[in-house]
Amino acid sequence: MTGVNDRAALTELLATAISYREREIASMNASVPLLEKAERQWIENAHDEGERWRGLATDDFIPMVDALMVLNR
Repeated sequence: MTGVNDRAALTELLATAISYREREIASMNASVPLLEKAERQWIENAHDEGERWRGLATDDFIPMVDALMVLNR
């Protein structure tokens, strides 16, 4: 029975992390057009459409997103 509880807890944890990831990415992508021109252009040149959030993300957020993408496959 413990395996079922562990799986449910892990599923809930992953669902919460994925939801958080989606909200943060949407917020960062929406923020890019509001930046000053030089910083906005740097981010737009460095990252593809939909990945521009990476220019605003913290160093620990990017590996979390990449790990969640692997786990979500």
